[in-house]
Amino acid sequence: MSAMTAAYLAAMAKSYSNQEGGIMIPADQLDQVVEIPLGFQPLGISSRPSPDGAGDDVLIAAYFEPAICRALVTRDENGLHFNVDWIRGVNHGIQSVRLFPDISQPGGANRAQCVFWGPDGNVWVSRNGERDFYVLSPPDKPDGRWTLTSKVILPSDDKGDQIHAGHMDSDGVIYTIESTQSPDKWRRRYYERRDDRWLQAELGICATLTYGLAKEPDGTVWTISDFRSNNLAKGLYYENRLVVPDICGNGIAFLSDGSALVARYGQSYPGCFNGIPGALVYVPAAMLKV
Repeated sequence: MSAMTAAYLAAMAKSYSNQEGGIMIPADQLDQVVEIPLGFQPLGISSRPSPDGAGDDVLIAAYFEPAICRALVTRDENGLHFNVDWIRGVNHGIQSVRLFPDISQPGGANRAQCVFWGPDGNVWVSRNGERDFYVLSPPDKPDGRWTLTSKVILPSDDKGDQIHAGHMDSDGVIYTIESTQSPDKWRRRYYERRDDRWLQAELGICATLTYGLAKEPDGTVWTISDFRSNNLAKGLYYENRLVVPDICGNGIAFLSDGSALVARYGQSYPGCFNGIPGALVYVPAAMLKV
């Protein structure tokens, strides 16, 4: 058995035990970076203070399922606790579907990529690289199902541009990281709805394979480099400033205490076809001071 195979099996066993029994980071580890193996491959991640004030409501896009992992994250004297639930299917008319309506393409286009909370409690989710966002409305009762209520197609002058990361602020403005189909040119954009239209504006060029993203209330954006990036040092970035080096991933979300959770897709990390299970990476607030 190769070292990679042994490491993969060990990580896989740990990831599935975490997923089944819940996850906790002990209090004595909350001052350091902690990696949590997952039993699925994550991409986008988003968070908001939970409506009941108990903690933070976190969404993670599970790429292959496609589904949304939902976790209530709370903190006490014992540590950080993740109480995990799932949005695996939604009502769509008279059908029940896996987040997205059925499509005719056989190439596996039903892959969850971006996910973020809307200010009204709805969940926005997109497929791999697409510009279409599917809006999910919460159930009417605790044991009810989410409903796929609408689809929003973000406009672009460059029709082939792919959306790799997204975030919606409290005013309903959407921030994205996009690339050409090549994908050799990456940029940040935002979209604002006015008079029933979505208007697009440029926020600037960013390095190839930049992901993220999370936004501070003052408009400052945090991003993270993907493990494949070869023109950007690995790490978490505050605008263009490297703040936490040696961390890579595909999504970032902040908790109420100022700490962050990074989602890392592991299928081809650290190399194609010999990857490891996906992971959440906890980054303490003290490391994110700027």
